[in-house]
Amino acid sequence: MSGNGPDAESDAVADTAAVFGSGMARRTGRLSLVIRSAEGVEVAKRRLVWIGTTGGPHLVVPEKHAPHWEGVGEPSHGRVVQARFRSDPAEPATDYDRACDVNDWMGVIRVGRGRGVVLGDVPLLAACHEWQGRHYILRWDYAPSEAALLKFFRSVVGSLSPEAEVAFRHPGGRLLLLDSSDTPRNWLFEHSAFELPAGSYRVMMSRAAAGECGVIVYEWRRSNAKPGAVPDPAARRFSPICNSRINLSYP
Repeated sequence: MSGNGPDAESDAVADTAAVFGSGMARRTGRLSLVIRSAEGVEVAKRRLVWIGTTGGPHLVVPEKHAPHWEGVGEPSHGRVVQARFRSDPAEPATDYDRACDVNDWMGVIRVGRGRGVVLGDVPLLAACHEWQGRHYILRWDYAPSEAALLKFFRSVVGSLSPEAEVAFRHPGGRLLLLDSSDTPRNWLFEHSAFELPAGSYRVMMSRAAAGECGVIVYEWRRSNAKPGAVPDPAARRFSPICNSRINLSYP
C-alpha cells in the first residue's frame, strides 16, 4: 500500500468492496473492520468514524435542528432558498447551495430556527474526536495512516494557534457531523455525532503540518461569545470547492 492520505488505503477499500459491495466500502468514509492483505498482513484499521462528502463542505448541526436541513433536495413546503452558488442552475436553490456559499474555513448558517456550522475549504474526510475532555473535529489533510494522524494531532494540539473563529449557540444534546449534501430526514450517507451541553461556544480552526502528516483542527470551546459572530475578514481567502453536479455515492 502506498500514498500519503486517506487514498493510501484505497487498495484495502477495494478489497472490502469486493467482499461487501462498493456502496458499503465507499459511502461510509471509514473502515470499521480490520482488513488484511492476501498475505494476511493488517493494512488498515481505523478508530474514528471518518465522514466524506460528495465534493462540497461538511455541516455540523444540532440534532434538534437537523431535520430542517434538506441538502441537495428541493426545498419543501414552498420554502425559497437564496444562494449565489448553484449546483444545478436549472433547479431551485438548495440548502447545499447555501453551504457552498461559505467562502471561509467555516461559517455559521441558519438551519430551521437554529444554526449550524459549515466547514469550508477543500473537501476532506472529517471525524469527531474527544481528547483530554475537549471536543474536536479533525480533517485529514494528509497522513500515511489514522494512527499517525492522531499521534501527530496529540503532539501539537497544545501549541495550536487559531486562524479563524466563529461563535455558536448550541441548544444542547448531540451535534451531527454530515455531508452538507445529505438530508437528515432521509439519510443518504453516514454521519457522526458528539454531545455538548447547551451554551455558547467558540469554534476555533487551526492547522498543523510536519513531515508526513497534516491536519486541520476545529475545537469547540465553551464561552460567553454572542452567537452568529463572523470570522476575521483577514482570514477570508477562498471559495469552497463544490461540485456543480452531485454524485449521490462517494467516489
